[in-house]
Amino acid sequence: MNYKTANMIRFFGVIIGIIISGIFMLIYGTENNFLFVIGVVVAAASFIIGLIFYRCPNCGSLLSFKPLILRHCNNRGHKLGG
Repeated sequence: MNYKTANMIRFFGVIIGIIISGIFMLIYGTENNFLFVIGVVVAAASFIIGLIFYRCPNCGSLLSFKPLILRHCNNRGHKLGG
């Protein structure tokens, strides 16, 4: 998987998972925990995808999660394409 794709999946997946969990917790409270758990699982799976695949294509080190778009590898300074 491309590091850019992994970053987008991580970023939007975590946001969508938190939104799903929050909305269903506000609507249903503690009655229906199933939809809350689905949101947490989506957020956790997206974060794990980011940890596994969001790596520098040159040296393989984990890239920084702080900026949404990186220009250089934070480990060795390799220029990232695009």
